[in-house]
Amino acid sequence: MWFDIERLIHSFKTALACLVGFAITKALHRYLFFDQWLIVTILVVMCAQISVGSIIFKSTVRFIGTCIGTLLAALTLISFGDNTLSYALVIAFAGLVFSYVATGQQSYSDAGTLGAVTTAIILINPNPTLTLTAERFFEITLGIIIATLISQFVLPIHARTHLRRSQAQALKLLAEFYRISLITQTTEKGKIAKLDENIVRSLATQRKLANEAQRELLGSKFEPDRFQQIMDCEKRILRSIDFLNRMYGELQVHPLLEHNEEWKQFNRSIADTFDQIALRVEKPELTTAVIKPPSVANLKEQITRGQDLKDEPLQNIQALFFALQNLTKQVQELASVVA
Repeated sequence: MWFDIERLIHSFKTALACLVGFAITKALHRYLFFDQWLIVTILVVMCAQISVGSIIFKSTVRFIGTCIGTLLAALTLISFGDNTLSYALVIAFAGLVFSYVATGQQSYSDAGTLGAVTTAIILINPNPTLTLTAERFFEITLGIIIATLISQFVLPIHARTHLRRSQAQALKLLAEFYRISLITQTTEKGKIAKLDENIVRSLATQRKLANEAQRELLGSKFEPDRFQQIMDCEKRILRSIDFLNRMYGELQVHPLLEHNEEWKQFNRSIADTFDQIALRVEKPELTTAVIKPPSVANLKEQITRGQDLKDEPLQNIQALFFALQNLTKQVQELASVVA
C-alpha cells in the first residue's frame, strides 16, 4: 500500500483539530484578542506526534514551557513597563536559556522551545500588556488542550499497538538473522551487520514506545513487567544467535552439518518458532496454540549417531550443542511470556 492508514487518520485528526481551533478563535475573538497562536500550537503539538501517549507527554512538556515563558514575560512587563531595550534583553536571555534546555535531554526539549516562543510572541507585540500575556497563555494552553483531546478521543492511535508491532518486527528480524546464520550461511558481512543494526534499532524503538504507552490512561492496560521480560529475552536471543553464527562458521564440522537433513529441519523449526511468537505478539487473538521450540537433545542424538565427527574436537561439538540449548531455552522463555 502506497500510504499508511494510521498516518492518514492522524492527518485527518490534525485537520479536525485545526477546524475546531479556527471555530473557537472566531467565536471568542469579540471577547479576547485571539491571534494565530491557537492553531499554530495545535499544529506544533500534533504534526510530529502520532500516538496518544506521545502527544500527552509532549503536551505536558509544552504546557510547562508555556507557563515558564508566560511568567518570564509577565515579570518583564511588571518590572520594566514599556521599555524596548528591556524586552530585547529578556528575549535574548530567553533564547540563551531556553535553547540550552531545548538542545539537552530530548524528552524535555519542547519545554525550551515553547518557553522561548511564548516569551517572544508576547514581548514583540506592538503593545505588550499583562492582559495580552494572559490572553496568549490562554490561547496557547487551549491549543494544547484541543490537540490532546482530539488525539485521545477521536480515532485514538495508541503507542501500545505500535509497541506490539515493533516487538513482532524485532522477532521477525531475529528469525531472519537465525536463517542467515545457520541455514543459508551468507558470506555477506554487510548484510549481517545491517540486520544486527536493525534489530538493535528496533529494541530502542520499543523502549521509546513503552514509555509512551505508560502514559495512556484509557484502553487496555500496559504491562511494564511483561514488556521488560520480552525485551530481555530479545536481547539475550540476539546475543545467542550472534555467538552461534561465529561458532558455526569456524567449526570444521560445518561442511558436514550443512547437508544433514535433521540439522536443516531443526534450524527451520527454530526460525518458524520465531515467526509464530511474532504473530502471537502482534495479533494474540489469532492463535492460542502452544509454541514449543524443537529439542536439542534429539538433534544431538541423531547427528552424533549418523555423522562422522571424529575430526572435530569433542569440546567444540559440546560447545555448539550447549549454545543451541541455551538459545532454545531463551526461545521457550519468550514463548511462555507471550502466551
